[in-house]
Amino acid sequence: MVSFASALREHGVKVSPAQIVTLGHAFSLLGTDDLEDVYWSGRTCLVSEYVDIPAYDAAFASFFLGADPDLSLEIGEDPETAISDAAAAAAGDERASFLDSASVEHRDGWSEKPESDPDPGAVASLFEILRHRSFSEWTEEEKTNLARLVGRIEVRIPRRCTRRLRPATAGHSLDLRRTVRIALQSEGEILRRAWRRRVHTPRRLLLLVDVSGSMSTQSRAMLHLAYGLVASALDTEVFCFGTRLTRTTDFLRGRDPDLAVQRASAGVVDWAGGTRIGESLATLLRDPIALRQVRGAIVLVASDGLETGDPELMAGQVARLSRLAYRVVWMSPLKSDPSYRPLTRGMRLAFPHLDHLVAADTLGDLQRVATLLPKFASGSRPM
Repeated sequence: MVSFASALREHGVKVSPAQIVTLGHAFSLLGTDDLEDVYWSGRTCLVSEYVDIPAYDAAFASFFLGADPDLSLEIGEDPETAISDAAAAAAGDERASFLDSASVEHRDGWSEKPESDPDPGAVASLFEILRHRSFSEWTEEEKTNLARLVGRIEVRIPRRCTRRLRPATAGHSLDLRRTVRIALQSEGEILRRAWRRRVHTPRRLLLLVDVSGSMSTQSRAMLHLAYGLVASALDTEVFCFGTRLTRTTDFLRGRDPDLAVQRASAGVVDWAGGTRIGESLATLLRDPIALRQVRGAIVLVASDGLETGDPELMAGQVARLSRLAYRVVWMSPLKSDPSYRPLTRGMRLAFPHLDHLVAADTLGDLQRVATLLPKFASGSRPM
């Protein structure tokens, strides 16, 4: 690391001893077996300016690979041009580097670079093509891109105002204790007042995914959406239900969305089975730990509502869920049909206790739900 820092200084990159220590911590966490991890660890810890990125690439290629790509900043090059080019490259593709070039071969002992991500423009075009197509009409090839397509959906998290007050530079609530403490510094004269204000935090989310046979084409897309919510470090809990209830939050953690969804589907023993919504909700509301997640949360229920159990039990549990949760949003793939009406007995009895009934059969439907979540949280009930 010290020798590499010296090589960077020879290429004009300023590296401090503290940055080298930080790089050592990064290597202890990520290891040095993967060339790409080594590259990004060094670039994150040792590079402070966009203009230094080409010089860092040249030094890295020379020191670790024995290569000499023409990426160094030429002497006399306009610094403004270099900064704008580096910023444009970073804005266009955050992970773009000389490692993405096929002309640079890895030295023996380094692992091969994984397959590069597809062109963002191609993913965007595919998103628009499939945006209004039902998940049941997707081909197997299109389903392989499900993780990338659902990953393009931006979720707008509703926020809530906390009851506790926090120090603030301005506000409507006077912090008398802090004001007096400040006044003691000026012999009791109140020269500056201290204020407090309420803090807005993201509201808790609870996602219930129906994995019964009638939801087999939509449940995997719902799990990919759930993966995005869990990966965003929000306060999110995910449960899957068919004939029983299974907590899948821990299965959906990890860096690979496809692998996480595969773990979640394998962990659900009643995947593509029957539908017992009432019994599953009763299990959820009997669990004291799960109840803490339900209270005051936005509950998203992804299900077609085709109950095969007791409809009265389903209606009673949905009513209790509605009393405990802040809002209950029912995401049904059947709602995408304009002529759909909740006429099955279970849905007919549960419908008065829902805050919103929305469609969830296409990418466009999921995008609409993700965008309107804050509106759902503040909207009136029912629909």
